[in-house]
Amino acid sequence: MARSALLSPVRQMDGLEDEIAKLNCELQAWDRTSEVNKRLTTIPGVGILTSTVLAATVIDPSQFRSARQFAD
Repeated sequence: MARSALLSPVRQMDGLEDEIAKLNCELQAWDRTSEVNKRLTTIPGVGILTSTVLAATVIDPSQFRSARQFAD
């Protein structure tokens, strides 16, 4: 009974792992084609995920006067 009770959550976790792997592949493919992402990932500590979030949320970087203003 315990085994059958645990099968459903295990299947769900397997499905989530597959979905995460697909999303990872999509992010990596987009990163290879995005000039903005390539430039952002040259910053120490900035990886694919951070650069993707920045590229998606900061449409016009010139709206910030400085890096300090951006950080606030």
